[in-house]
Amino acid sequence: MKFTDKKEREWLIDINLGSAEDVKKRLDIDLLSVDDTMKKIREDMQILASVVWLCVEGQHDIDTKEFSRSLSGDTIIDMEKAFVEAYVDFCPSRPMKAILTKAVAETKKNQNQMMEAIAEVDFSEALKGGS
Repeated sequence: MKFTDKKEREWLIDINLGSAEDVKKRLDIDLLSVDDTMKKIREDMQILASVVWLCVEGQHDIDTKEFSRSLSGDTIIDMEKAFVEAYVDFCPSRPMKAILTKAVAETKKNQNQMMEAIAEVDFSEALKGGS
């Protein structure tokens, strides 16, 4: 799954047994354990960025520090989405893959509902309240 950083570099997140082994050795996160993976990446965006870096390292001639500096705002959101999609594709457990696929679909539905609710807010009226 692909995302683009602030410098307009495109990255392909490819999670495989090799990258899973790198992540486990270097970050002590077991990508074969869905619970472990999801808990740790949701707790800290820096951990997510480190995991993604190990999955994309070598695609562009930059180091981890420059990679991290090229991520903010929407690029982090896009990176997270790309990681989750890549992780679902990688997931070695069919039942867990089905659960993750359903969870991703539900999350997208909730995000769309949230955006619709935000679009209905009259911000100019809300700001007149003084806060």
